[in-house]
Amino acid sequence: IDGGKVVEQGDVAEIFSKPKTEAARKLVFPEGEEDLPVNVSKDDRFIRLVFNGVESAERPLIARLAVEKGIEASIVSATTKLIGTKTFGTMLLNIKGDLSVIAEAVLFFTNNGVIAEEVRVNDK
Repeated sequence: IDGGKVVEQGDVAEIFSKPKTEAARKLVFPEGEEDLPVNVSKDDRFIRLVFNGVESAERPLIARLAVEKGIEASIVSATTKLIGTKTFGTMLLNIKGDLSVIAEAVLFFTNNGVIAEEVRVNDK
């Protein structure tokens, strides 16, 4: 809702993963969508996570990624809120490794109910 009008509607997961309106983008990315660091190398790889109500209060997903998969991730930025036991918001991770490591990390998060996608920075 923006200015008393419904500007976007649909499945929560779809809106959180691909907001189409400015109002939805401000809700999902309150700090702005351009949350990538300024100085990135061509070897840096990023994954954006979107938490749309996943039960994660008792499941430390970033730590589990390291322990279970041997993949280390640095949190570049995060805007998340815990409501009860559910997490909402976004997080940007820097992950070292080739495309297979990125694919494995994306699959790990997806299998744990988090929307995950690689963010390409080579085009910037």
